[in-house]
Amino acid sequence: MNTLKARKNVLLVAVLGGLLGTAAVHADDSMKAHSADMANAMYGTSAEVRQAAIDWAALQVYLNQGMWKEAIAVGQDADHSALVKSLGHGLDGSSEEERLGMYYLAYAYLQSAQDDKAQQIYQLMMAQSHDNGVDYHLASIPARSALERHDWEQAARIEVPPSANAVISDEAGLVFAKTIGAARAGQVDAAKVSMRHLLSLYQSVKKEGTRHQKRVVATQVLAAQAWVQQAQGHQPAALSLMQKAVEKERQTLKLADNRFLAAWQEVIPMNELLGDMLLEQGALADAKAAYVRSLQQSHNRYNSLYGAAYAAEHLGESETAESYYIQLLSMTNANTTERDSLEHARNYMARSGNTLGS
Repeated sequence: MNTLKARKNVLLVAVLGGLLGTAAVHADDSMKAHSADMANAMYGTSAEVRQAAIDWAALQVYLNQGMWKEAIAVGQDADHSALVKSLGHGLDGSSEEERLGMYYLAYAYLQSAQDDKAQQIYQLMMAQSHDNGVDYHLASIPARSALERHDWEQAARIEVPPSANAVISDEAGLVFAKTIGAARAGQVDAAKVSMRHLLSLYQSVKKEGTRHQKRVVATQVLAAQAWVQQAQGHQPAALSLMQKAVEKERQTLKLADNRFLAAWQEVIPMNELLGDMLLEQGALADAKAAYVRSLQQSHNRYNSLYGAAYAAEHLGESETAESYYIQLLSMTNANTTERDSLEHARNYMARSGNTLGS
């Protein structure tokens, strides 16, 4: 089991490293050939295995390009492909790779504001057996859902169950999300408790984690501390810590063996969090700049697009605001749930005479 899991991880990292480092959607043929070669090397030459690898390659490319509709189209088959591969190696159909594919699919649904479908994936995963303890891909879906929807109270209620099988840095990601949620919900005492938990996990990561894991959790510590300070009204201290978190993330991605894989390990882009903080502090121009940097790193993120549009709107930059709102509404026009931010975007466009997304 451990050998198979290791091989799966190697395949995923190899596909990400070999393909996404030079990711371009037009490179489809060479990417598929390379991923198929990797699959053959790891698993053999069966058609099912080759198809599973091709699906994974396409899914990862679309996710990193922010092409949510394409990612969803591929991702809807990714769990099936992983299931075929798992059954072919004597597993029970609830493999880590299958759950990872479903996690990615849930992420794409959240970015396109199809929140109910992301919730359906979570419920489907909950119905599977988890004999090996807490699955942190599973636990991260409700955590990420709360953060992406800016439901800070729900984020503050995130459950972080103890597990001997948990990777400490994964657990830290959940505690980070919980701390951010409590702080932004104004629950200062709860945020402080969660902050202490995160700091204790960071001490463990410093002893046992890889260099990359140490950098990731150190970044989360800085950002969480920043929002705890913000919740207490200490704006200069909060901004200083948040800027340090942005710089720490920049260094982490620069030093990572694979910056695309490293970026996926972040719960929220630090520039997006910085933009949120600057927006709260009334620094509109700086907030817009932070959101633009976030979009350069993480293409077409819902909240970065909305933040950039909202900041531009309140700066009186109507053309820029409309441009970002159009992008946002274009990628969410199939949504089946509602968000206040979507209603705001539609209303703004209606006032400007453009009914896109209505």
